[in-house]
Parts: sequence; structure tokens; C-alpha cells
Amino acid sequence: VETFVHNNTVIPDRTAGILYGKPSPLPELKRSVEILNRMGSDYIVLACMTSHYFIPEMQEHSKAEIIDGIAQTAERCRELGFKKVGVIASTGAIRLGLFQKRLHALGIDALVLNEQDQEHFFTDPIYAPWGINAGNVIGQPKERLRAGAQVLIDAGAEAIVGGCSDLPLVFKPEDFPVPLVD
Repeated sequence: VETFVHNNTVIPDRTAGILYGKPSPLPELKRSVEILNRMGSDYIVLACMTSHYFIPEMQEHSKAEIIDGIAQTAERCRELGFKKVGVIASTGAIRLGLFQKRLHALGIDALVLNEQDQEHFFTDPIYAPWGINAGNVIGQPKERLRAGAQVLIDAGAEAIVGGCSDLPLVFKPEDFPVPLVD
């Protein structure tokens, strides 16, 4: 499959734009779609799961089909027979219920971290100066993210959904006593 990658490094933070009134990522997401349209793409895959919130608006401007990775993830959980999964994802994705709604529609319960745990076990390890976005994928960021997943496993999750494109940098299937759906 011939593949084009557009790594748009100026897309504003999706969670900040969606939840906190910061600059919207939509104009830059649409610009990426336009570039991929000019390249003749048949399909578009978004690496950022929180960006999936904008698929309806992006699809209006796309000649290519935009693949819904959240729907694909939920369907995979259904195929694997899970009834209850833990979701580790951005605060934006969690508050919007992006994964929870898709999973629920397929009869799967989605467990998420409470607000305090979300901050401690996800937001800090991603965004803090010592976090993944600063280039640190071992030590404290990895330990906290894995501990957050363990909170969900202890609450009854039969699998962990790695619902953020940063998580494959630190999550490996062998890290958990339950399956990892990435």
C-alpha cells in the first residue's frame, strides 16, 4: 500500500481546544485533510484518538474515507468477547465519552479513571516536564501510566484499551495480566 504521512506539528492541543476554549485544532486538521486529498489518498487514519471527535467535520472536506479508529477499537473488543474494559486516554477523549459511547453501543462496559487519578496517572505522565511529550518514555511516566491501568484492572477490567497515540511508547502487552488493545 502506497502511504503518505503528514505529520502536522502545528495542530493545537485537542483536549485544550475541545474542553478549555483554547485554539481549535479543527483548522489544522482540515488543512491536513486538504493535503492528503491533493496526494490522492483513498483513506485517512488519524494517529491522535482525541482528534476523532472532529471526524464528522473533517469528513465533509475529505475525498478520502476517514477511518474511525475508536469504532475499530470497540469492534475489536467485541470480537474478543470482552464485557468490561479499562480505557486509558486523554482527558478530552474521556470527558467526551469517545470510547465509552462506542463500547457501550456494543454492550461493553468502559471503566475510566476518576478525575484525580486521570490527572495523576495520565495527564502528568504525558504533559509534565518529566513526561512523555518531553521525550521521557521510561521511569516515572511509564510507571504512572502502568499504575493507572492497574487501577482499572483492579476494578474489574478484562482488558486495557490504549486510547492515546503516546501509549505504545510505554505500554507493551506483557506489562499487564490482561490483554492490551492498542
